[in-house]
Amino acid sequence: TAVLRDIFPHAKILGIDSSANMIRKAKETHSGLDFAVCSAEDLTGSYDLLFSNACLQWIPHHETLIPQLMEKLTEHGVLAVQMPMNFNEPLFRIIREVSSESDWNFENVCFEKNDTLSPEEYFDILSSCSSSFEVWETVYYHALPSHEHLIEWVRGTRLRPYLDVLDDEQKVAFERKILSGLKEAISASPPHETHRPPSRRLHGNGFPPGQR
Repeated sequence: TAVLRDIFPHAKILGIDSSANMIRKAKETHSGLDFAVCSAEDLTGSYDLLFSNACLQWIPHHETLIPQLMEKLTEHGVLAVQMPMNFNEPLFRIIREVSSESDWNFENVCFEKNDTLSPEEYFDILSSCSSSFEVWETVYYHALPSHEHLIEWVRGTRLRPYLDVLDDEQKVAFERKILSGLKEAISASPPHETHRPPSRRLHGNGFPPGQR
């Protein structure tokens, strides 16, 4: 939101999140910007730009969500989205495997969805609800010095929902189990023993029907 303010200094910009805690932190950090507790599904009004950076993967039913967002664009508006697509990468596969074990009692916890469709499915969705669109992927390789840094890399994102419901002792055990799996599955790259986990990102933008 702050970056958009720098790019469009005279625009009316609203940042939304369904988490009251996230909105509180945003207001504290950026007191001059407007924020509101609101889900993407409940957003009202019309907008010249709807921009989502690594957010929509937390929201289910993209088959209906994306067309709904397209309907909220003005005549010359644009929907711009970026989402991580790391479901099949070793780090995230190991997290899924460890979290599925009965030791943690996660079966009684309702976690938010954190997943995406295939690029082909987003192509089909956008082709059905926009006048023109683009979909593309980017892969970033991050140089991390140790397996422990891989854990740190995702502690505030992919691991956060699990860690939030574990006590301190369980958190240590949970991360230790993931770390063990990482050391078996992901080797370091010589000569500096660095790790280069790929981070795949799906990008897409779409323009409303009728726009040329």
